[in-house]
Amino acid sequence: MNCITCKCLCGLLGVTTAAVVAVASTSVAAPIAPIGAQPIHTVGPRAMQPADPVSGDWKGEVTGEAFPEPLPLVVEFSMNEKHEVLGTFVIPDGEAPFKGVFDPRTALLTGSVTPEDGSNWEIELELDGDEFSGTAVETNSGVKAEIELERIEG
Repeated sequence: MNCITCKCLCGLLGVTTAAVVAVASTSVAAPIAPIGAQPIHTVGPRAMQPADPVSGDWKGEVTGEAFPEPLPLVVEFSMNEKHEVLGTFVIPDGEAPFKGVFDPRTALLTGSVTPEDGSNWEIELELDGDEFSGTAVETNSGVKAEIELERIEG
């Protein structure tokens, strides 16, 4: 999809037929994506953003009060057309499933990681290009951690 300007709502209005846009006193037909579509912007500050900026492999670390040394972290995310995200967080001691939602308007991924030890980590990560950064809070103890991730190329 090509947006006429970045002021469009990229189909969030639900219009699925061609829209008529007045440009310099002439009309130009421009398609508008259906609700939930993931357009690629071709103009403006979000130019060339991929349709699915979340799915893939990420690496980074976890730091915070429960982690005296930075803990290596590898994450795999998979996002569907409804922006629901499933994944796996892998640390040296094991792995845990992730379930969440990505909001493309705010670039926030929120969800939870539930390791086998019975803990529950509420995650909020902000996407900036090929990097996620944010926080994790263990809901039973209130322990907080910082997470930094970058996309693994390949």
